[in-house]
Amino acid sequence: VPALADDSKQSFEEVARTIRYDFLVDMARTEGCDCIATGHHADDQAETVMMRVVRGTSLKGLCGIPGVGDWDGMPIVRPLLDVSRVDIEAYMAAQGVEFREDHSNTDRKYVRNRIRHTLMPFLREHFNPQVDEALRRLSQVSKDEDALLDALSHTAFTACVKGDEIDRVAFDALHRAEQRRVLVRLAHDIGALADFDRVKGALNFITSGATGQRYDWGGGVHLSNGREVAQIVHASQEWNRSVEVSVPGHVEAFGYRWNFTF
Repeated sequence: VPALADDSKQSFEEVARTIRYDFLVDMARTEGCDCIATGHHADDQAETVMMRVVRGTSLKGLCGIPGVGDWDGMPIVRPLLDVSRVDIEAYMAAQGVEFREDHSNTDRKYVRNRIRHTLMPFLREHFNPQVDEALRRLSQVSKDEDALLDALSHTAFTACVKGDEIDRVAFDALHRAEQRRVLVRLAHDIGALADFDRVKGALNFITSGATGQRYDWGGGVHLSNGREVAQIVHASQEWNRSVEVSVPGHVEAFGYRWNFTF
């Protein structure tokens, strides 16, 4: 894992998680299993929500760990997500079941462990003894409201996005929360960047940008504003056309301003 992490833009924890789930899926298919059940519990949920809060997140991030998901087409279920670690350990002790503690769980070079061993105890002692439960409630409320917004934004998406065009008038009529959701979904669909700043820039460009202007959405995707629609333009499409230039001189092409000199 360390070698793979060194060659990746992802963190050690993210690379390790990918390898872990890939392994579990391979084993499940080899053994003919229908799904994978993990041991994530309520404390993990509270830590995940807090970790995303301090790093910066959206409503979807506040949902925390999903109870049901999939990995490469294999269903993943987390049946203990509402049960605390204390209750799980008490049950195991009563049943005489032994367990293993991952030695890396105490290594504070990892963000999650600093949240677990430093921040959460501090919050329990100085702010709210029930902070874990408060974060779990926040997760549940966020899941419910996120599901509602997803349903609303699906309708908004079909009303605004037509092929490689975004209807600027219809988009401008949406609530800002719907606008952001439409653009996040679109970014994932077309390979643009879905981080907060890029989506905010695209949102402002579509609603307020002048006709003829362009916006670099990242990932080789640009938006080009017409009077009524914003055109989605992929760099790979643009580079396959010719542009006449004067030397010396300048030209607007491929989403950039080009200056030519001797």
